[in-house]
This record gives sequence, C-alpha cells and structure tokens, in this order.
Amino acid sequence: MSVAWLREHWRLLVICLVWIVSAASLTTKGLNLGLELKGGTMVIARTDHPLSKKEMDQAVSVLQSRLSTFGFKGIKVQPVGRDHIIVMMPGTPPKEAVELITRPGRFEAKYRGKTVLTGQDIEAVESYRIQRVEGGYRWEVPFRLTPQGARRFAEVAKRAPGQPIDMYLDNRKVSSPRISQELAMAAASGHMEREIEIQGGAPTREQAEREAKEIMAMLRSGQLPAKLIPEGVYSVSATLGQNFLKMALIAGSIAFVAVALIIALRYRELRVVGPILFTGSSEVAFLLGTASLTGYTIDLPALAGIILSIGSGVDDLIVITDEIIRGERRGEEAPLRQRIKRAFSVVVAAFATLAAAMAALFFAGMGLLKGFAIMTVLGALYGVAITRPVYADLLRRLLQEE
Repeated sequence: MSVAWLREHWRLLVICLVWIVSAASLTTKGLNLGLELKGGTMVIARTDHPLSKKEMDQAVSVLQSRLSTFGFKGIKVQPVGRDHIIVMMPGTPPKEAVELITRPGRFEAKYRGKTVLTGQDIEAVESYRIQRVEGGYRWEVPFRLTPQGARRFAEVAKRAPGQPIDMYLDNRKVSSPRISQELAMAAASGHMEREIEIQGGAPTREQAEREAKEIMAMLRSGQLPAKLIPEGVYSVSATLGQNFLKMALIAGSIAFVAVALIIALRYRELRVVGPILFTGSSEVAFLLGTASLTGYTIDLPALAGIILSIGSGVDDLIVITDEIIRGERRGEEAPLRQRIKRAFSVVVAAFATLAAAMAALFFAGMGLLKGFAIMTVLGALYGVAITRPVYADLLRRLLQEE
C-alpha cells in the first residue's frame, strides 16, 4: 500500500475507520435514548420570579449538574422564556424527578445558630464513601473549602473544641459533626483546615447510598437562583417509548431503501445501488457512532434529523449521478473530472443552504429541536466531505470497467 494510494483513497479509509469505531462504541457503550424512546418523566416548572439570561443559564447548569451527578443519563434541560424550564429525564419516576428539580440546594453550616459557611464557600466535592457500622451503614461526603471559607471555619473551630457544627441543606439538618480537639488546636496555631465532610447514617446500604448521592449532587451543583414551582409532570411509559423507537427505525429503513430504489430505477443501473448502500449506511454509522462516543442523547428530533440526512442525500446523489452516468450516455465532451467538479459545486451550495436553515432553527430559541438541527447538519457535513466524493469515485470506476 503506497503513500500515493493512501492519498488518493484516504476518504475510503475514513469510512472504514468510522465503521470500526462506531461498531465498537455502540457495542460497548450503546446509545443514550431520550424520553420519547426510553420512557421517563417530563417536568414543566415555573420560577417564582422572572430570571435574567445569566440567571436562567445558571439554573440550567445547576439542574444539569445535579441530575448528572445523581446518576441520570440522557437529561435535557430547556429554558422557555424567562420563567419556565422544561426538564426531560428518561427512566426517572415522577416523584423522584420533582424532588430533585425543585429543591433549592441551599447549604449552610451553623454554629450556635449563626451561619459559618454557605455553598459559596465550597470549592470542590469529592465522591461519597459508605462503610458498614454497627446497626447499619455510615456515609460521608467530603468537600473542600475555599481559602476564605477555611479562614472563617478556623475562627470558629479554635474556640469550640468538642462542639457540634450543624450542617443544613434546604433548612433541613443533615449532619452535626463535632470539632475535634486536634482540629481546634491546629486552628489555634494558625492552620486552616480545608478538608471537611458531611456525615450521616442509614439502616440499609441502598438508603445510605441514596442519601449520600443526593447530598453530593446538591453540593456539587450549587444553589438555584430561584425557587422552581412544578406546573406539570408527565410520564411516558417504557412500552410507548419502545413503540416510538420501533416506528422510527422502520421509517429510517424505508427511507434508506427508497433512496437506493429511486436511483436504480431512474438510471436503470443496478450496480449503482451498491455504492449508495455503502456510502449511505456509513453516514448512519457515523451519526450513531458520534452520538455513542460523545454520550449525546438520541431523541425523536435527533432521529428525525438522521432520517432527513439520509433523504437530503438523494438530491446530491442525483446531481452526481446525472453528471457521471447521463453525461457519459449523452457523449458530453467535457472531461469527467470537470463534470464531477460541476456536480460538487451544486452539492456544496445545497449544503450551505441547509446549514443556514438549520442554524436559524438552532439559535431561534427552539431548544427542543436542537437535536434535529445538529444531526441534520452533521450528517450533511460528513456526506459532503467524505461519502459524496467516495460515491462519485466508485461510480467513475464502475463506468471505466465497462
């Protein structure tokens, strides 16, 4: 395999690599399916007052971090206007979903009723630890204070050996660790302890894990900028989600086969079907593999985008095939390379138009349709850069073999 051959056929090698990487990722990691395809819960919540754009972005970030830390996958948090947020969580029971979303996440550490630390004083939160103790299980959530928070904590610690520090989350006491004699002496000598923890216990490991995970999620995500009031909680059953997925797969398969049949019937060349199936399936593998590798959630809009990317390729294939096959049959004097170049000028122009339309959809506040825009543009970009040139090259070689 020479360097010249590699330079000429690098796109074909990219397609082969896409197949290998996508198959490996889909086999090992699978896909994150959205609410419509997996079932779960959609919560529509209203803020207690209108938020600025910065505050709304903060609320979205807090919810995404909180739910992800808790262990949920495929989450979609979408702001609507200045006072509504839609949260979609595949596979999540309604009651659990509402509790996680609507909790403010306000942390306070108090000594004798006076606030010593708040959530602003937490620099980092480590993973929780659980250990078996007599009568059940004890959990610990370690976290690191900022230098300013550690300084205030030291001022209290050096005066209160053996005294409890009450830690509250949303005005609920969750832990009251006592300041050890060693910690008080270290603080008195000028040492600022930055590593502290919240402790708790539960009779079962499952309950202890849930409590610790909830505390960790709240501390890591921080406090919401406003109170969220649930206005609607909607559940999608797993069975309904599976039916959606089955119908979407059938629609995608029909679209894929229809492309091949239209081209074959139009040009009466069965050999054309092979390159179409090869390049078209590569685009699907690329989109699904990319979603699997990045953890992107495939929902109904994203599936629609994948199907559209297959269908949008029909026009490109027709333009390319017209220039190559019909040009040969009409005996055009223009060189084949020139005809292919002419075809690709149309293909690139069509891609630019499609990308502009999808960009408008992406940035126009239609957040629930972002997956549609992303998959459509990503599939079209891969087609223009990789599969369309490979398709043209395969057709050219087939004609030269006649």
